[in-house]
Amino acid sequence: MIVMTTNATELGRTNHWRRNRLLVTLHESNKANARILKRGAQEITSLTCHSLADLRRMGHPYATRAPNPPHEVHLIHSHRGAFLRGWYSRTTRHGDDFVINFGNQQTELLMWLETGTVKMIRRGPMTWIVKEKTPELQLNNRRAYRSALGLHGAAARSRARKYVSGLG
Repeated sequence: MIVMTTNATELGRTNHWRRNRLLVTLHESNKANARILKRGAQEITSLTCHSLADLRRMGHPYATRAPNPPHEVHLIHSHRGAFLRGWYSRTTRHGDDFVINFGNQQTELLMWLETGTVKMIRRGPMTWIVKEKTPELQLNNRRAYRSALGLHGAAARSRARKYVSGLG
């Protein structure tokens, strides 16, 4: 005969510190993910190899009448820098959920690039960066989750910071 007893109070305490540790680690992981998105967006929107005059001489390669882009369409040439500097990414927590707010302060220009216009083909830099980086972001969160389950208390926070600092 085997008798098993369970202490519900102890089980509750164990799950409480696991939950807190997991929230701390996932928050750090999502902050790192927000930085990855912003850095990726800045990379693909900072081409300087063609000036506006060069693009004009090429016959407006991003025009809808005869598109012939010199690069992949999601790569954007930056000339004034406001669009490049306008990228933001923030992580907020709502209960047990984390939300990454990612975008550009130049909302009208971003909308034109994402959807295209009557005269310009759809470029979709933001759509591309999210699609391209999603596997990396998911992997970071999975690693953070696994890491959090093996840590205790204050060690969770310090190891989470150490782990996240290695992400870039």
